[in-house]
Formats: sequence, structure tokens, C-alpha cells
Amino acid sequence: MFESCSMLETVSLGEGIREISDLMFANCGRLDSITLPSTVMRIGANAFSYCDALSSVTVPSCGTAVDPDAFSECPAFVTIPSHQLSHHEAAEPDHTHPGNIEYWSCDVCKKIFSDADGENEIAIEETVLPPAEGHTYSAEWYSSETSHWHECECGDKTDLAAHVFDNACDTDCNVCGYVRAVEHIYQTIWSSDGTQHWHECSVCGDRIDSADHVFDNACNTDCNICGYVRAVEHIYQTIWSSDGTQHWHECSVCGDRIDSAAHSGGHADCSHLAVCEVCSAEYGEYGDHVLVKHDRVEPTAQNPGNIEYWSCSVCGKLFSDENGENEIALENTVLPVLPEYEYTVNGDGQSVTVTKYNGSDSHIEVPSELDGKPVTAIGEGAFEANETIQSVEIPDTVGTIGMAAFYNCANLETATIPEGVAFLNSSVFQYCSSLTTVYLPSTLNLIGPGAFNGCEALSDVYFGGTSEQWAAIEVGVGNDALSGAEIHFAQGPVVTDFDYTENDDGQSVTITGYHGTETNLVIPDEIGGLPVTEIGYGAFENCTSLTSITIPDSVTSIGAYAFYN
Repeated sequence: MFESCSMLETVSLGEGIREISDLMFANCGRLDSITLPSTVMRIGANAFSYCDALSSVTVPSCGTAVDPDAFSECPAFVTIPSHQLSHHEAAEPDHTHPGNIEYWSCDVCKKIFSDADGENEIAIEETVLPPAEGHTYSAEWYSSETSHWHECECGDKTDLAAHVFDNACDTDCNVCGYVRAVEHIYQTIWSSDGTQHWHECSVCGDRIDSADHVFDNACNTDCNICGYVRAVEHIYQTIWSSDGTQHWHECSVCGDRIDSAAHSGGHADCSHLAVCEVCSAEYGEYGDHVLVKHDRVEPTAQNPGNIEYWSCSVCGKLFSDENGENEIALENTVLPVLPEYEYTVNGDGQSVTVTKYNGSDSHIEVPSELDGKPVTAIGEGAFEANETIQSVEIPDTVGTIGMAAFYNCANLETATIPEGVAFLNSSVFQYCSSLTTVYLPSTLNLIGPGAFNGCEALSDVYFGGTSEQWAAIEVGVGNDALSGAEIHFAQGPVVTDFDYTENDDGQSVTITGYHGTETNLVIPDEIGGLPVTEIGYGAFENCTSLTSITIPDSVTSIGAYAFYN
């Protein structure tokens, strides 16, 4: 009906529509919104095929039949409501009533399923178990005062027989367990043997009040209940018995005690209880720990740190509290070494943002990738207040530099921003009081408020574009330091066109390669904040586009084949 309506963008269907027929909206490339009424019970084949702008569709009911190809070549995420399942337990049939298997039914669409996930639909007829043939007699006994039997639900009886008892006083039927009321004639005198006493029925010998004899202790001779008399004699041990407060000699027969006295002598510490000088048993409580405090040490990228903790100089145990109550293991005191760069994965799941630098290098090159993912942004405050950095070079994978990224880096002297960065965020170099040189890309079109606020030492700005491009840059308030600096416009390549290595002295660099496109090349006198002192072996080999080269005074050595071919 609406197939290939290429201008159709929004569809709202009224209640009462029961079917979206085959191909109804196929090839509606701009359709990005559709509301399906609750009455729709079928969505036909290719109904939404090639609806490229449609991102999501909600099917109104779990009972709506959706053809497998209804959304073919359509990016929409289709949501189908789950069945609202009610559980029906299995019921066994008998010869008067049918039974049923265990099954589930949907309260919404009324479909029947054989599984709890609502995946295997069945007909209601498939749930029925037919009535059983013949009688089904109970396993348990039915009984009256005189007889017992097994009975079918319909009332039919089998195995009918009289109760069976052992004797005239027996109360429980030996077959069905029926209990009858009888009156025993129990004697008033106690009957007994070597371990128990009881009152006995003079008719059947049944016993009541059976219990073990009761003596005051293991060496007492007369049972306190029935008067039974036994023969015993105390046997006291020669070794000491003890508990936490006393020691004594004990009868090995009844446990009777003699020579009882409190423990004495000995000294306790946090590892050992006091030892009684009489019986050699440990007693009392442990002494206090002798605790030594260990202050918290923050971890760095080079060394692990530790939490605040206490150690006992006597037992060597470690504790997380000054009272020595919460014991911890040594490994639980350690704060692991920090990664040199901390980062978060960006929303695309494929790139990362540097969020913090934990290293101690003075001249750093931010890596172009971390853990196999390209670094595309420097996060807000990532290098804030770092006092060791003197120069920083940011890779050309980075397109965004967050607010205050290098805020208050007091010793930062040189910074290189790569081509591709369009916006220098607010306060990015604020209070970098030692910053003298900055390399800015030709792609820059906005310098945020306070980006160079407090950068009084800024003397040279190397801009990768023309003076016209520089004049077109929007500069926010708080960037007066730029007006006091000399702006150098591109007469040659930016430093990122050069490959270089830091020399052994750590204070200068050697150019090892060039991959720019300049014809009249002016080699910079410094890269990354360090002077260029050497041009390495074959550094400009095969650079056929060059027509002139200016070498700065800082260069003292030019390697073999430096300008070959």
C-alpha cells in the first residue's frame, strides 16, 4: 500500500488495524517513526524491508505474529513484549477424572506452552492426560474400630481384614497402625536392671516411665529415683586437670575434684598466654600489642605505595586500626604502582581519552595509542599541577584537549599541539608560568578564555598557518600573554613533519627523518623544547621536492648521506 513511498517519514495507525500486510512499507527509506496500535495481530513478510531510517519498533503484543522477513534489511531494533505466563502444575488422572501435564499459559495472548520460557507452543488438547482404566487403590490404609482396607476414590474396597494386635494390651495394629485405647495395670514399685528403671504392666509387661538411673556423680552408689545400688570407688589422676582459671586432680571415674586452686605465676604478651607455675597450663588473656604506626604512602608510576597501618613489634601482625583490632595481611597494605597514563574508553568503544599522567619524565611525548586503542583526546585536568614536565608533544591522533589539561604546570617550557586540533580549551595552559614556546596547528580556529592566562614567560608562538589564518582565530578573554609573544608563521614545516631522537645528554635532539612537503625548508632550531644539534644519517635522503634548505646555528653535526639524492 505504501511500498516505496520515499518521502514518508512518520506513520501513526489507529486502533482497529489488525494486520500490516506483506511489503506495506517496504523501501520507505525516510520512515523513522511508526506507532503500531494494540489491535495489530500480524506483521507480514518484508513489511518494513529497506526502511533504512527506522531505528526501533515496538510490537504491541506478545500474540502478534511477526514474519521472519518482516524487517529484512532494516536496522530497526524490534521489541516484542514477553509472554505473561501462568504456571499449571501436572495432575495425575484417575479412572473418574482426566489429568494434565505441567504447562504454562500466557495471560495476554492465551497461547499454551510446554516450557517456562514460552518457546514451545502447544495446543490445549496436548496438555490433557486421559482418565486411567480400572480402580486406583490408595497406598495408605483406611480403618474402622475393627478392620482395615485399601480404598479407591470411588469408594470400592480391597484387602479388608480385622486388626491384628500382639496381646490384649497392645495399642497399635501390626498391619495398618490403627491405635486403640486400652488400660494397662502398671505396678507402683519400680522394676530395674543395671542401667534403667521403669513401671511395668502386670498383664502384658508393657513399660512406662523408663529412664536411666540417676546418681549424684559417677561414684555415687544409690539411684536417686528407684534406689538401685551399684558398687564404685574414686580413682584420682596424678596429672593436673585445668580450665582457664583453675587446676585440680580429678577422679577418672566420676570427675570428682580435689586439690582445686587458682592458676598462678607466668607472664602474658600479645602472642602468648601466661603459663601456670603449678600445672603448666596456659591461662588468662593475651597482653596488648606493641603497635608501630606506618603512615600512608601514595603510589607512583615507579613505586608502589601503602595504606596507613600499624604493626606489632612483638608478634609481627599487621592491623588497619590503631587499636590493633582489625588484622590484615601484608599484601592488603600495598597500593599498586600507578599506570604511567590513566585513561577512559570513549563512547565509540574504539578510542581513548587520557585522564591523568602519573609519570615523572621531564620531556614527554603523549603516546598515540594505549592498550591498542588510539588516543584521540586529552581529558580535563589530565596533567594539572604536574611539576616535573618541561616539554610536551601531543600526537596527531588527538583532536580534543580538555579544559585545564595543563593547568598550573609550573615548569612546563614548551608545548606542541598537533594539526587537527581546532579548539584550545579554556584554561588549558593557565598559570604555566615557565611556558616560553608553544607550537600551534594551522587547524586552530578558537582559543578559549584563559587558555594562556598567567603565562607571563611566553615569548614565541609557532603557528602552522598563515598570518591571515592567525588573524581569523577567535581568542577568548584572559589571553593577554599572546599579545606579548612573537608569532612565527609557517615558512616551512611544523615540528611534527620531523622524526627525531633525544641525544644521550638528554638536553638536545638529532633529526633522523623528514616527511613534509615543503620546497623551501627552514629546519627549526629546537623540537620538543630541546635544541636541534645534529642532522642524522640519511635524514633527508630522497626528499626530491626540496629546492632550498636553511640549517639553524644550533646544528653542530651533519651525518653521512644526510641529503643524498
